[in-house]
Amino acid sequence: MAIPGCSKICALIAAATFLIFIIAITTLSRTIFNPTQPNFTVQVAGLENFHFNRTFPYNITLHNTLKVVVTVDNPNYVGLEYWNSKVYLHYQGDVIAEVPIDHKLILARSKVNGTMEIEVYTDKLISNPSFWGGLSTGWLNLTSTETLHGKIIVMNILKMHATVSNMCNISIFMRTQKIKLICKSRMRL
Repeated sequence: MAIPGCSKICALIAAATFLIFIIAITTLSRTIFNPTQPNFTVQVAGLENFHFNRTFPYNITLHNTLKVVVTVDNPNYVGLEYWNSKVYLHYQGDVIAEVPIDHKLILARSKVNGTMEIEVYTDKLISNPSFWGGLSTGWLNLTSTETLHGKIIVMNILKMHATVSNMCNISIFMRTQKIKLICKSRMRL
């Protein structure tokens, strides 16, 4: 024979446990499992290795290296570890640079600085029919794309394989060398 007071207490404990579980899932879904866009900041550190090679009659090549400091501010509660990858820099559909990215760990709620040396194939850039018209406006509009393969890390407990695709629209004002950067990321688990 069951005691009526005991079944009421068991029901209250089960209801309270269920309520705490629902609150925990709701809190986790609004914080950890709802990632926000990381903030990217790019600063040009300098121009190096400017090479101009002209062979007659028609072959002109122009290469230079652009040093860039990239800051990634990750406001999420999820970290990302990724392996070697490449960033492609495009101008009007033409690839004008390929930049290798080494293995890196971006911890949750952290800020990471990285330096890149971008070897820009300027001959591909200036041979594009849109280049001179775009340059007369004072703005150079580029697009960068990258796909990072790695894993996301949730509170150093849960680790899942992920692919992060990133696309940035880069506008460089040539007179002041100010950079306007708008990036969009998408993560697939």
